Amino acid sequence: MRKIKPLLLIFLVLLVVYLPLGLASAQPSLQELNTLRITAKGTVDEKGNLKINLDWRFPTNALYIQIKKNFPSPYVILREFTSQKSAFEVANASIEYDDAERALHVTAEFLGAAVNKKGRWEIDMGKGTDCILLEKQRGIFLQVTPIDSQMILVMDMMVSLPREAFNVRYNEEKGLLTYSLPRKSATGYCELDLSLRCKSHLMAATYKVYGNPDISEGSMWVAKAVFKNTGECNIRNLKVSYKLGEYSDWSIPHTYSLIVPGGCVVDLYYPVISSKVTQLLTRTPVDVQIKYSYQDEEGNKYEDISGERIEILGINQIEFCNLTPEERTGTWAEYFSNAPLLAAWVTHLDPPVKALAGMVSQLAGGVPTALDPESAIKFCRALYELEIANGLVYQTPSGFLQEYAPGQDIKYPRDVLRDKSGTCVDLAILYASVCEAVGLETILILIPGHCFPVIVLPGGGLLPVECTAISGAAVGGPQGQALSFDKAVELASKELQNLQMGMYYSVNVEEMWQQGLVSPELPRLEADILQRWGWQLPQAQAQRQAPGGGPVEERRQGAERQVTTVNVNKRYSSQQHGCSFFYPEGWRVQENQDNISVGEPQNLAWITMWRITQNVDPQTYLKNAEDYLKQNWQNYTVTSRSEVKINSIDALRVDGHYTPVQGRVEIFTILVLHQNNQAKLMVGSGVLKEQYANLSPVMEKIFGSITLVDAGQTTAPRQAQQQTQRYTSGQYKFSFDYPEGWKVQEQQGVVNINEPQNLAWVSMWRITQNIDPQTYLQNVESQLKQQWQNYTVTSRSEVKINSIDALRVEGEATSQGKAWVFTLLVLHQNNQAKLSACSGIIKEEYANLSPVLEKILGSISLLDVATSSRQTQQPQPARQTPDGSEGIKILRNMARGANPPLSQMTPPSDWVHVGHPTIFMLKLIRPPDWKEEVMQDPSGYYGGLKIISPDDQANLYVYYSVVFGAVTLEEGIREGIRLLTGSCPQVDIVVEDELHKFVSAMWPGADARFVAFRHEGKVGVLLCMIFPMSGGQSTQLHLKGCIGPADKFDSLTKEVFLKVFGWVGAGGYITPAPRG
Repeated sequence: MRKIKPLLLIFLVLLVVYLPLGLASAQPSLQELNTLRITAKGTVDEKGNLKINLDWRFPTNALYIQIKKNFPSPYVILREFTSQKSAFEVANASIEYDDAERALHVTAEFLGAAVNKKGRWEIDMGKGTDCILLEKQRGIFLQVTPIDSQMILVMDMMVSLPREAFNVRYNEEKGLLTYSLPRKSATGYCELDLSLRCKSHLMAATYKVYGNPDISEGSMWVAKAVFKNTGECNIRNLKVSYKLGEYSDWSIPHTYSLIVPGGCVVDLYYPVISSKVTQLLTRTPVDVQIKYSYQDEEGNKYEDISGERIEILGINQIEFCNLTPEERTGTWAEYFSNAPLLAAWVTHLDPPVKALAGMVSQLAGGVPTALDPESAIKFCRALYELEIANGLVYQTPSGFLQEYAPGQDIKYPRDVLRDKSGTCVDLAILYASVCEAVGLETILILIPGHCFPVIVLPGGGLLPVECTAISGAAVGGPQGQALSFDKAVELASKELQNLQMGMYYSVNVEEMWQQGLVSPELPRLEADILQRWGWQLPQAQAQRQAPGGGPVEERRQGAERQVTTVNVNKRYSSQQHGCSFFYPEGWRVQENQDNISVGEPQNLAWITMWRITQNVDPQTYLKNAEDYLKQNWQNYTVTSRSEVKINSIDALRVDGHYTPVQGRVEIFTILVLHQNNQAKLMVGSGVLKEQYANLSPVMEKIFGSITLVDAGQTTAPRQAQQQTQRYTSGQYKFSFDYPEGWKVQEQQGVVNINEPQNLAWVSMWRITQNIDPQTYLQNVESQLKQQWQNYTVTSRSEVKINSIDALRVEGEATSQGKAWVFTLLVLHQNNQAKLSACSGIIKEEYANLSPVLEKILGSISLLDVATSSRQTQQPQPARQTPDGSEGIKILRNMARGANPPLSQMTPPSDWVHVGHPTIFMLKLIRPPDWKEEVMQDPSGYYGGLKIISPDDQANLYVYYSVVFGAVTLEEGIREGIRLLTGSCPQVDIVVEDELHKFVSAMWPGADARFVAFRHEGKVGVLLCMIFPMSGGQSTQLHLKGCIGPADKFDSLTKEVFLKVFGWVGAGGYITPAPRG
């Protein structure tokens, strides 16, 4: 399954450039149709390499100027030939604009474009390519292709074969140009070099596309093997086969009859992957293996095997970009180049989606959606209103960061229906799935930070819908109220009209399906799953019976809905049963020797938990429990079985329904939490069937809050028996208990408590700004998301600590290669944040150490201590005049990865956010009284952002550029100093720190240097990073610098520079995730 398509790749490049031009425009007349002309000449040598010269001419000067403005660096186009995702191996490639001829000129050499199979050389010209002329060793080929409704592409290419070529043929059906060459013997030593390149990450959700070489012009390969004959003799009968760990068998060997000395073969691996990958929930390592054999001229056989380790992402995870850092130019479109793969999450054939579509059709009166626009709009309105009526809400995204690309956890529509919540991407995919289920064509629009669907109405009209408007606050509306369907359409229409070239993707779902992108297999669900998830028509909801027998009252204000929620925010911990959990205020909790019982006040729901003390595996324990329940419960029926995780603890889950003695049907859930294949905790619950829609969200929150506390004979008893000491900070006015032997250090406003073996830590600091707790918590979380990898929140709650209100966040993250379980607290009084605490435990030690940290956090008290007058009378030591040395030290440590405490890097809530107009990823933050300035490089596309103090004496900037050719650190530093000082002066460099080992570990080939200097009474600091690209043909240059008066530099660093650089992050710009 090897595909080499030079012409089709050029067509792909054009699609990448022009596709964003056509979506939102009106239908043009035939007279407005433009023609793009591409003329190419290629020469094939005897080794099979193709040297090509291509001229791409634009029909109008306006179009040429527009393309040049939006793509000032033609490297973006050239990269489609040369990047690691390409299906080609290209050498000596170059590209340049020609203003005089209004054209682009491309030259390149495609290695191994012609290969020898069964004694004949063949070149894949691509299906649908017409042969206009074929004579002797020359052929002229033509391809006419519509790009969109406004443009067609006419491509003609003349191919010259080697002079000795004979028996030249062209198969139009297959698009194959074949020929023969005289047999020439070549003797000498035999040597074959292999260069194996593998995709670093595969997505389980799109596993089927990797077996289809026709998708994305063959770029979805898993492995690319480049064989080069570096010996003196001919290599014959090369056979190549691959295997993807346990997820594929060895592939059918690809056979190549001949590789002449100096010749190449580019072989691509498109595996048929097992559906077992759909069971993966998180990133999983897997080995790609390649085995190959060949013969020399004398018939001697050679064999070898090689491979590379890659990762398969979980079934819900998408990697938005698979370009490496050296291949990126910093544009938003690059960071989300995998956006079209979102179509795999549109599951219009999934039974729950089809069931919901039927419910919507019933609500809409059975309208024929595919016949007329009015009926289609009526269906879309009913779908939107049904989502509101059933409590569907918007939620913030859960992201993860790969080594060089943003990623996100995407829910399938069934997950959104189950959870009744989703991000903007999730909600858009659900909406598109339901519409596709009734035959309405849909488009997903992805823009910076957001996603929304567009429905193609019968007749061609477009109906955009802002799905997040179901939660009004998500789009600036009232808190807790949904906006009307008409308002949702109005909002999305404005977004559609404001699309900017290069700043959006339009994903036509059905077109992606036609190309072969299909959804993965999902577990089978019961037929009535929607009802058990609480989805009902509004009429049915209005008739729900309240506990007293009357109907549940729906409170409405106009067309908007008000939702009453139950806060699950009280924590209960049991040492006896080794668990803790949150439960709603007013619910009863009782504990005895046998179990813990949690009861809803009116006995409409219950939960029972107990510790499993036997040495038994979870499957056996669950089977025994079910056998018992079948004997004691009537009509015991299981509707689903699954394996889940609860706060990183594996669990077996069973859902179903039964009839208790009282005769009222209950929906039950059974959980068996286990570690190391040992059952640890059993959870059983029941909800009256008619109350399931109301109470299931509460029950799920309780389930999701369960954590295990190890009560066995491990380290927990030792920790519990430790003596505690009281630490009081009179200066910062708080106190707490901590275990004997733990280290406590107070420095720079932060108190740090560390477990002796550094298995856990707690940091606390007073909050001196006038700021509300929600804003402060949001700022802290923004900092942590930049510093920690895989930042994931598992619960949010409002708690009390010694009668003080507090916001609490729990979750997991990765730092310095270790997985941590963290807790954040913000204590507040009168809506003013007073103290923040952050704690972490190594994940493997969580069961042992979490009770200890809970005691520390639960012992925090705020003190009201007046300042003693004697303190003010004490003599103060003489202070030296600041000279900037402390600021240099702080920023140097930061450049080396030693960041100060979060409290010192958190900017105030009133600081202003600044964005670059053309580099989407480049953002800064500044004090309200500082000015901002956009920096542009000569191309007008790259550049930076600068903030300037009110007195113009200090400034800070972040600058980004791509320079053709190699750039040294010295050259980058000179440019950085020029940008700081406004000239190229001779400065006094006082600190110079090589940072190669810090950056090369993250970005191979990169280099960096930290420099501090003094000049004319000022102190300046500069961080210069360079990233070679395209084999040294161009270089990315990142500069971050700041400068200010020497006597004020220390204070400027603490008050401004530190907070800005801490907010920006080490990369010089923030890597975004979509809003949904």
